[in-house]
Amino acid sequence: MVKQGPLYLAHSNGGVVFHNANDWAVPATFSSPDRELEILKSGVGLVDMSGWGVLRLGGSNRLDFVHRMSTSDVLDLKPGQGLPTAVLTPIGRMIDLAFAFVREDDLLLFVGRGADEAVDAWLRKHIFFNDDVHVENITSDVALMGLRGPGAAALVNGLVEVGSAKLARFDGISTVIGDAEVTVVRTFPFGNDYLFMTDAGLAPVLWSTLRAMVASADGAAVGELAVEAERIASGSPRFASELSEDYIPLEAGLRWAVSFNKGCYVGQEIIARMETHQRLAKRLVVLAVEDPRSAGPRDEVGNSSWPAAGADVQVDGVKVGHLTSVSPILDEGSIKALGYIKAALAQPGLQVDIIGESGAQVMRILSVPSEA
Repeated sequence: MVKQGPLYLAHSNGGVVFHNANDWAVPATFSSPDRELEILKSGVGLVDMSGWGVLRLGGSNRLDFVHRMSTSDVLDLKPGQGLPTAVLTPIGRMIDLAFAFVREDDLLLFVGRGADEAVDAWLRKHIFFNDDVHVENITSDVALMGLRGPGAAALVNGLVEVGSAKLARFDGISTVIGDAEVTVVRTFPFGNDYLFMTDAGLAPVLWSTLRAMVASADGAAVGELAVEAERIASGSPRFASELSEDYIPLEAGLRWAVSFNKGCYVGQEIIARMETHQRLAKRLVVLAVEDPRSAGPRDEVGNSSWPAAGADVQVDGVKVGHLTSVSPILDEGSIKALGYIKAALAQPGLQVDIIGESGAQVMRILSVPSEA
């Protein structure tokens, strides 16, 4: 069943066409995907982040608990500070990449779209009898929106100020925008963008206020097709595609979200061994079709001979990996994709064959995200 976020009705009344993103209905586009992708690259775009999960942790042991349950060193975080951190199984496989944000009386874990139930269940399973910590899934109680693009910082800095300074990366603040009480965090999901969280009932008010501000800065609301194209081109993994129990964070290019100096955490032994011996089985890579014209255009229901997620990646007729995500639109005239291939072959410039139900395509590796 496809879920609807707190802005669904407002978008429907505006005639927006929806896109299914991890079983959440989100706007596909507000104008045209090509224009919106250009806005994300050169201006400022407003994004509906419905479906991205939020868990609230309370209790005196909340920081210690998150510290031992994830990969980053969060113990010294103060209210208003946060860090990206991966939640792993005991054998180092990924549940999801989260963002831990500390407030005065609780800790928020922002997780990927559709990941809240999995992360919630995993955390609850590991609460010991003497832990003073409780987990509450508040995804349905809040609304999440994002400002993205090179113009986002100037816009947000005009809204919030911490003393005489602006929001630093991974920092956040509680403020009032229009008539809505809002938590603003500079981080999610790509690191230099801004997340806005408010009560679900205030979502239309905040959306309207932010949309007007973005328009005044020559920006616009941006739909999921453009957001997905930007995500893939940047090499950013997402829940259920590149982030799953099939992979470890080092394979996904998430070394920057792992502390190698902290104490024990779930999955640490495997991660430490992989880092020490440099024995990764596979690596996440960004690829592009050599000749996009050979794939032809998509029709009105998205059918084409474009490569698809799940297609095999081959070199000299031998399978060396598979695609995990394919851009829904052309990006700079090219079809871009993400995929995992054997680590020894993960080198920019390598030409590979993509073999799937839609036929064969030639692609080339553009980058390896952790080395980009």
